[in-house]
Amino acid sequence: MLSLDFIRENAELVRRAIEDKGGGVDLARILDLDTARRAKLTAMEGLKAERNAGSKEVGRLQKSGADASQLKSRMK
Repeated sequence: MLSLDFIRENAELVRRAIEDKGGGVDLARILDLDTARRAKLTAMEGLKAERNAGSKEVGRLQKSGADASQLKSRMK
């Protein structure tokens, strides 16, 4: 089994190997799905970073005695 990294980095080699073996694999679809997956992972990591920063800010506000309810509801 080939890793997605290998397929992504060697797409033309993989495409030729598929053709040589007479396979009916849609390599373009695999690469498109991989691109979409990586974009969603990047977006998810950004949201996690935002959540972590917000949680840290809530803690800082609560320690200082400030009202953090608005930020808390936004983080939910």
